[in-house]
Amino acid sequence: MDTGLVVNNMCGQARSRQQIDAGWVFAQADSSEPFRAVSQFPTVNHLDLMHHGLIPDPRKDLNAKKVQWVGEKEWIYKTTFDFAEAKDAAAASQKAQHVLVFEGLDTHCQISLNGKQLLRTDNMYLQWRVDVTDQLQSGPNDLELRFESTFLVGKQLEKDQGFINKFWNGDSSRMNTRKVPCHYGWDWGPTLLTSGPWRPIYLESFVTRIADLGIDVEVAAAAGAPEENALATRLKKSSLVVPAAMYSFNSPCFIMTTVGVLGSGKI
Repeated sequence: MDTGLVVNNMCGQARSRQQIDAGWVFAQADSSEPFRAVSQFPTVNHLDLMHHGLIPDPRKDLNAKKVQWVGEKEWIYKTTFDFAEAKDAAAASQKAQHVLVFEGLDTHCQISLNGKQLLRTDNMYLQWRVDVTDQLQSGPNDLELRFESTFLVGKQLEKDQGFINKFWNGDSSRMNTRKVPCHYGWDWGPTLLTSGPWRPIYLESFVTRIADLGIDVEVAAAAGAPEENALATRLKKSSLVVPAAMYSFNSPCFIMTTVGVLGSGKI
């Protein structure tokens, strides 16, 4: 198994990351055309279609007009990856959690693992994490991503809201989606409504992980300085106290971190 990355946390428990970047194929969902290998990974549909000569280069001439149909179709990306539980005694004594991590999916995507739908995404900017501890199989696992037409989804959302959005460039329906606005066309570029796994995907395995880190800010005046200066006053009014959460498979625990700000403004 290619873990790609193995690190140890403060408790000495291993965390592994298995990159899922090989064996990917794609196809138009409503077509009888066969699945074809992707041109690279991460990827999007226009790159893969160009790679196989199925569309012209939209950057040249007026080719962008010839490929507008791509953004109104659904596309399927799928692969198979192997999984094996750790067999050493230390790992076997602790129950590990296995999470599929999608760094970026463009945009409305149904995620399925071994034929079971896990999640539907609707934002290309977010990282999506799915606990698959109970869905993973020892050996081969089939991962499928079905990308809807974000253009058509946005049009339906706009219709459902009952009014047309105010907008500048592109199409008014872009205001209803969390997709890069310039994909809808801009004054400096063509309309290219891409879809696909545009950022890395991997399987992360761990017993405990730090999911977030917060800072408790305390302000103190420097020696010989006025009790409160403008910086101290401003920070006191906007002080932030957030605990860091270290998630275990069984229960969370919390770590408090304090940062002192001196009257000079240095931390």
